[in-house]
This record gives sequence, structure tokens and C-alpha cells, in this order.
Amino acid sequence: FVLTCAVRRLRGHLTAHNSMLVHVSRLIAWQHHIKDIVESVFDFYRRGIEMNVPSIIEEFRIAFEEDNDAYKSYRTTSAQILNNRLAGIDPHIQVHTWGEVLPLLNDAASRIIVREINGGSGDVLNYYDHPNGLSVIAIGGDKLSRGLTLEGLSVSYYLRASRMYDTLMQMGRWFGYRPGYVDLCRLFISRELNEWFCHITLASQQLREDFDYMAD
Repeated sequence: FVLTCAVRRLRGHLTAHNSMLVHVSRLIAWQHHIKDIVESVFDFYRRGIEMNVPSIIEEFRIAFEEDNDAYKSYRTTSAQILNNRLAGIDPHIQVHTWGEVLPLLNDAASRIIVREINGGSGDVLNYYDHPNGLSVIAIGGDKLSRGLTLEGLSVSYYLRASRMYDTLMQMGRWFGYRPGYVDLCRLFISRELNEWFCHITLASQQLREDFDYMAD
């Protein structure tokens, strides 16, 4: 998420909103616990960037430009989108160098806040109160998964399993078009949840085909 925010600033999105969604459980007690964990991890990396700790900076460099068996870097993802038929959908996509992104890491990280969004929390997400852009890691449950629009949603960490079609379709906003940063979006879900999304996609397609058949 820090890398995504930094690259968006590099592309001139200086007052744009940036959001990361974290949804592991619908239970408020677990959400509070997860917020504490996320805040601790994020503060560790934010301080590392601020103090220019070599090992921390190297972690970000690796995530930005090196691939492995389970992960494609930012450079590779952007290059692949530019090199296939999706390139025409967004003229702002480009492949950046680490040297361009590194100077913006601290600025991006210093703007990020962590919020717990649920009925038992005093935290709120009011994007209108931040005309210069709000960068937020939002942790929550039903409010985030179904009832709340996250502006500039770019990274989702979602492990709450559901087989209900309506719930899955509500989550489908993850896959919307993101002008200027579609190549920067990341989605982290379980293999099981991924399979259920494949199933609902096929079911939706079958429903459309049934409508076409009945119309004919």
C-alpha cells in the first residue's frame, strides 16, 4: 500500500484518496485486535522509511522490482499491462524506476493513517474533510465489505469466507476500473474464496445467457 501511494504521487495524484481494506472477521473484538497488529507493523515500516533503515528500504525495493514464484513486482505488472491489449484502457500507466519511487516513500507513508470502522469504533471515514487526499488503512467487517464506499481503493486483504451470492457480488467492487492506477491495485484473498468468485462469475454469465435465450 505504501508503494501504491508513492507511485500515485509520482503520477501526479497528489490530492487523490488512497484506501486499503482489511477484513478478516465480522467480529468487532477480532477487528480491534487486528487493528493493533496492523498499526504495529505499519509503524515499524513507517519509522524504518523515516530513518532510512537499509534493510527496510531494501524490502520495499524488492517488492517494487523483483519477482518470485508467488509474487509479481510492480514493475513487472505495469509492464505486462502495457505490453498487452489492456494498454489502451489507461494512458497514464507507465513503468517507473526504483530511483523515481524511492524519494516519495517517506511522503507517502507519513500520510497514511490506520482506522477501525465498525459500530463499536469512534473512527469514521469522511473523505470530504480531506481536500488534499486521505490515505487510510481501513480495518472492519460488514461496513467495509458491503455498505461503505472506499475512495481510491487499491489494496484489499480479505479473508472472510462467504458462499452467499449477494455478499460475493457486493465485494465485486474490487475489480472496478481504476483510472491512472489500475496496475497498482493488489488483492490478497484465500484460494477457497478465489474459487467461489470463479463460481459466481460463471453463474452470472449463465444467467445472462439465459436472459438472452428467453428474449430470443
